[in-house]
Amino acid sequence: IAVNVPDPRPANQRIPYLSYVGQNEYDAGYYLAKYLVDKGYKPKRVVIGIHEVGHIGLETRAKGITDAITQAYPGTPVEKLDITTDPTKAAEAFKSYLTAHPDTDVIFTLGPLGAHPALQVLREMKLTGKVHLLTIDIDDTILKAIEAGELDAAVSQQPYAQGFLPVVFMYLYVKYGIIPPPQVPTGPTVIDKARLETVRKQIATTGGA
Repeated sequence: IAVNVPDPRPANQRIPYLSYVGQNEYDAGYYLAKYLVDKGYKPKRVVIGIHEVGHIGLETRAKGITDAITQAYPGTPVEKLDITTDPTKAAEAFKSYLTAHPDTDVIFTLGPLGAHPALQVLREMKLTGKVHLLTIDIDDTILKAIEAGELDAAVSQQPYAQGFLPVVFMYLYVKYGIIPPPQVPTGPTVIDKARLETVRKQIATTGGA
């Protein structure tokens, strides 16, 4: 059973496994952007901070975001920005982009490596609340930012389910020959201020969300 990251190759070429339990990366990006669209917000310009250019998971997340925005609002500029994995360089990249493109009103990041510098830059440039910030994956800093209204929403992969379900599926397969479904998505779950209490309960009980 594959967990967290699937083998993206065709079935006849990939590592043979019964089932994949985890997040669909395209959906993670798509439904995060759709969260903003469903709120009725029409962005002027969108930038996606990508911390590892060419990484298939991150590129797939970025494509999901791009598709959701451009399907809802054709013609809206959506650009990917190479921010690297260095927080200082990431902050500089965001500052430069926002200075060069002052009409930017939405930032998406693809993980905490992008979200943390973006939060810092928005604070420094006094753009908190003026520029919407959304991200994928959560940690304590991101949850606090959601609570403070500095970050709109974040996608959770439900990691406890990624650990728990494969064990149950494998037990049922070995013990009784029950074949699990080929794909079991554990997300995306979009966490906003209304869901903070639930996600914090998950973290306290399971160690992650």
